Amino acid sequence: MAPTTPDLRARAARRQARKRTLPRSRAPREITVDPALRDFYAEDPRRTHSGERDFGLRWRDLDESTYRAAWIADTGELYTVRHGKPSEASRVTVLARLDADRLERALDGWHEVVDSGEPGTYEWLRARARAAA
Repeated sequence: MAPTTPDLRARAARRQARKRTLPRSRAPREITVDPALRDFYAEDPRRTHSGERDFGLRWRDLDESTYRAAWIADTGELYTVRHGKPSEASRVTVLARLDADRLERALDGWHEVVDSGEPGTYEWLRARARAAA
Protein backbone atom coordinates (compact mmCIF):
# COMPACT_ATOMS: atom_id res chain seq x y z
CA MET A 1 0.00 0.00 0.00
CA ALA A 2 1.39 3.43 -0.94
CA PRO A 3 1.77 6.05 1.82
CA THR A 4 -0.92 8.70 1.94
CA THR A 5 -0.23 12.39 1.59
CA PRO A 6 -0.48 13.04 5.39
CA ASP A 7 2.04 10.21 5.96
CA LEU A 8 4.46 11.76 3.48
CA ARG A 9 4.09 15.17 5.13
CA ALA A 10 4.76 13.67 8.57
CA ARG A 11 7.90 11.93 7.29
CA ALA A 12 9.15 15.15 5.71
CA ALA A 13 8.53 17.06 8.95
CA ARG A 14 10.50 14.46 10.94
CA ARG A 15 13.41 14.68 8.48
CA GLN A 16 13.43 18.48 8.78
CA ALA A 17 13.40 18.29 12.57
CA ARG A 18 16.37 15.88 12.55
CA LYS A 19 18.30 18.23 10.26
CA ARG A 20 17.77 21.13 12.66
CA THR A 21 18.97 19.16 15.67
CA LEU A 22 22.17 17.74 14.19
CA PRO A 23 25.22 18.94 16.13
CA ARG A 24 27.43 21.45 14.39
CA SER A 25 31.18 21.39 14.44
CA ARG A 26 32.51 23.77 17.06
CA ALA A 27 35.95 24.28 15.59
CA PRO A 28 36.11 26.50 12.51
CA ARG A 29 37.32 24.67 9.45
CA GLU A 30 40.70 25.86 8.27
CA ILE A 31 40.96 26.25 4.52
CA THR A 32 44.38 26.37 2.95
CA VAL A 33 44.52 28.29 -0.30
CA ASP A 34 47.37 27.76 -2.71
CA PRO A 35 49.43 30.99 -2.89
CA ALA A 36 49.45 31.04 -6.70
CA LEU A 37 45.68 30.65 -6.78
CA ARG A 38 45.21 33.29 -4.07
CA ASP A 39 47.28 35.75 -6.14
CA PHE A 40 45.29 34.90 -9.26
CA TYR A 41 42.00 35.63 -7.48
CA ALA A 42 43.38 38.86 -5.98
CA GLU A 43 44.08 40.23 -9.48
CA ASP A 44 40.36 40.49 -10.30
CA PRO A 45 37.74 40.89 -7.53
CA ARG A 46 35.05 39.34 -9.75
CA ARG A 47 36.80 35.99 -9.37
CA THR A 48 36.39 35.96 -5.60
CA HIS A 49 32.62 36.33 -5.57
CA SER A 50 31.78 34.35 -8.71
CA GLY A 51 30.35 30.90 -9.03
CA GLU A 52 32.88 28.37 -10.23
CA ARG A 53 32.55 25.06 -12.04
CA ASP A 54 35.11 22.35 -11.51
CA PHE A 55 36.40 20.46 -14.54
CA GLY A 56 38.56 17.82 -12.89
CA LEU A 57 41.59 17.50 -10.68
CA ARG A 58 43.90 15.22 -12.64
CA TRP A 59 44.54 16.49 -16.14
CA ARG A 60 47.91 15.03 -17.20
CA ASP A 61 50.28 16.53 -19.74
CA LEU A 62 52.71 14.53 -21.83
CA ASP A 63 55.47 15.24 -19.29
CA GLU A 64 53.32 13.71 -16.50
CA SER A 65 52.58 17.00 -14.67
CA THR A 66 49.01 17.18 -13.37
CA TYR A 67 46.52 20.05 -13.30
CA ARG A 68 43.20 21.07 -11.86
CA ALA A 69 40.79 22.86 -14.23
CA ALA A 70 37.89 25.17 -13.39
CA TRP A 71 35.72 27.86 -14.98
CA ILE A 72 34.79 31.17 -13.32
CA ALA A 73 31.30 32.29 -14.32
CA ASP A 74 31.68 36.07 -13.87
CA THR A 75 34.89 36.34 -15.92
CA GLY A 76 34.31 33.43 -18.29
CA GLU A 77 37.83 32.19 -17.57
CA LEU A 78 38.68 28.53 -17.95
CA TYR A 79 41.85 28.19 -15.92
CA THR A 80 44.20 25.49 -14.75
CA VAL A 81 46.44 25.16 -11.72
CA ARG A 82 49.51 22.97 -12.09
CA HIS A 83 50.05 20.76 -9.07
CA GLY A 84 53.44 21.21 -7.48
CA LYS A 85 55.33 23.20 -4.93
CA PRO A 86 53.64 26.49 -3.91
CA SER A 87 56.90 28.35 -4.59
CA GLU A 88 56.90 27.44 -8.29
CA ALA A 89 56.01 30.30 -10.63
CA SER A 90 53.43 30.29 -13.44
CA ARG A 91 51.22 27.66 -11.92
CA VAL A 92 47.89 29.28 -12.86
CA THR A 93 47.06 29.54 -16.56
CA VAL A 94 43.95 31.00 -18.18
CA LEU A 95 43.29 28.77 -21.17
CA ALA A 96 40.33 30.70 -22.60
CA ARG A 97 37.52 33.14 -21.90
CA LEU A 98 34.22 31.48 -22.83
CA ASP A 99 30.56 31.86 -22.05
CA ALA A 100 28.79 28.88 -20.51
CA ASP A 101 27.28 27.62 -23.78
CA ARG A 102 30.58 27.67 -25.71
CA LEU A 103 32.30 26.06 -22.74
CA GLU A 104 29.79 23.18 -22.68
CA ARG A 105 30.18 22.56 -26.41
CA ALA A 106 33.96 22.81 -26.34
CA LEU A 107 34.43 20.41 -23.44
CA ASP A 108 31.79 17.87 -24.36
CA GLY A 109 33.08 14.49 -23.16
CA TRP A 110 35.64 15.92 -20.74
CA HIS A 111 34.73 13.47 -17.96
CA GLU A 112 35.82 10.48 -20.02
CA VAL A 113 39.03 12.20 -21.09
CA VAL A 114 40.22 13.26 -17.62
CA ASP A 115 39.05 10.00 -16.03
CA SER A 116 41.19 8.01 -18.47
CA GLY A 117 44.30 9.10 -16.53
CA GLU A 118 46.32 9.00 -19.73
CA PRO A 119 49.19 11.42 -20.45
CA GLY A 120 48.05 14.05 -22.94
CA THR A 121 44.67 14.81 -21.43
CA TYR A 122 45.88 18.31 -20.58
CA GLU A 123 46.83 18.90 -24.20
CA TRP A 124 43.29 17.79 -25.18
CA LEU A 125 41.86 20.36 -22.76
CA ARG A 126 44.13 23.14 -24.05
CA ALA A 127 43.34 22.38 -27.70
CA ARG A 128 39.58 22.35 -27.07
CA ALA A 129 39.75 25.63 -25.12
CA ARG A 130 41.88 27.30 -27.78
CA ALA A 131 39.57 26.19 -30.61
CA ALA A 132 36.49 27.50 -28.80
CA ALA A 133 37.98 30.87 -27.80
